[in-house]
This record gives sequence, C-alpha cells and structure tokens, in this order.
Amino acid sequence: MITPGAEAAVAATKNKRVGVISTEGTMQSQEYLHAIREANPTIGVLPKAAPKLVELVEAGKAEAPETETALREALSDIIEYRADTLILGCTHYPMLKPLIKKITGENMIVVDSAETTAA
Repeated sequence: MITPGAEAAVAATKNKRVGVISTEGTMQSQEYLHAIREANPTIGVLPKAAPKLVELVEAGKAEAPETETALREALSDIIEYRADTLILGCTHYPMLKPLIKKITGENMIVVDSAETTAA
C-alpha cells in the first residue's frame, strides 16, 4: 500500500512537495518518507499524523463540522508548505476526500494509497 501510493505521488507532483496525512504509527515508521525518497530523492515530504480523523470517520462523522475543523488543523502545515500533492496514508481517509477538496481546492492532487494499490 505504501510504495504504490508513494510512487503515484512522485509521478503526480509538479512542485516536488508532497504532504502525507496518516496515523501516528504510520508517521513514526517514516515508511512513506523512505518510499518517496527511494522513488525520487529530490521530493520534499511533510508527514502529518491525524489520528483524530480516524475516530471521527469511525463515528460516522465524515462530513461533520468537527471533522472539517480537525481536517483543517491536520492540513494547515501541509498547505503552508505549499505541497501540491497529498497522500491519504490511512484507509479511513478516502471518506474525507470531499472535505479535503473543499479545504485545499482543486489544485491539490489527492493520492489514495488504497486505490493505487488496487489498480
């Protein structure tokens, strides 16, 4: 799941800045960072743990105002970093795509790791 998502992000980014939102464990493992650097060492990567989003999705609140607030918080550093590509590093996060697009606009390329693995 990690390597296909990382490779898709490397292929998609135009400004060589990729953000990753994931669980704390995935972020601590640095697997996305290593996979992206292996695919292209010139790509900058900003990982961000967003475990609260998992809880909100599991509670059926994928479109709730509190989820939008938590997502804005999780994405703020990535947006400030000016990443043009975002990896969804958790199987729960694809349910947040509409909110992600609302927050980031159409210019942010969203890579669903699970989707790239299945392709």
